[in-house]
Amino acid sequence: MVFDFLQPVSTAFLDFKETLSNQTLGKKAVFHTVTDFPNLDNVNIAIVCVNENRGKGVENPTNEFDIFRNNFYSLFPGNWDVSIADLGNIQFGETIEDTYFLVKSITEDLLRKKIIPIIIGGVKI
Repeated sequence: MVFDFLQPVSTAFLDFKETLSNQTLGKKAVFHTVTDFPNLDNVNIAIVCVNENRGKGVENPTNEFDIFRNNFYSLFPGNWDVSIADLGNIQFGETIEDTYFLVKSITEDLLRKKIIPIIIGGVKI
């Protein structure tokens, strides 16, 4: 399964999420953790972070996705009924093409399930 290549969200973020108000996105979303992968039935949007920036000539790509997650999941959803799953992170592959292939495969799988993918990070030039 293509989702086997995803790394879970960090425990630091999960600890932060516990401090959030019950009305925030962080309390309404489901997350890929070390022990669980979210059930994608009835999920409308899936977020995947991509730890890849070799397209910009950076030798050791690394991104800090906890900053994004802390800010995004602190938001309040308002009056809408959309379910969000955070599937975690794609770590860079052996080559940049490996990473792109994995992003493409995950995106295709989500779209087949009628889930809107939101990809954060990754750079292609």
